[in-house]
Amino acid sequence: MKKEFVIYAVNIWIDNRKADEWKKWMIDVHIPDVLETGLFENCSLSEILEPLKKGKKGYNIRYRLSGEDKLKRYQDQYADDLQRAHSTRYQGHYEAERRVYTGTELTID
Repeated sequence: MKKEFVIYAVNIWIDNRKADEWKKWMIDVHIPDVLETGLFENCSLSEILEPLKKGKKGYNIRYRLSGEDKLKRYQDQYADDLQRAHSTRYQGHYEAERRVYTGTELTID
């Protein structure tokens, strides 16, 4: 069986001295706020082990959606406010890179 999906991925490089606070805020506040839009199926937060950046910790956040229409709704209705909350709180302490992927989940019935 095949199931199509979209991944909205964000790589964040956060200053080492802010990393623990940032991770807690992401888990307790930001990611739940994103998921509460009702557009995403799930999310994962992973620490980037390679490549490393001096003085920074890297994280990859992967939000899964059922289709590009939901991503468009997120970008049109929610992204600006949610990204502003993040950038206001951590301005000057992080770098972000966003990417969008499509994929096919393959399962055995």
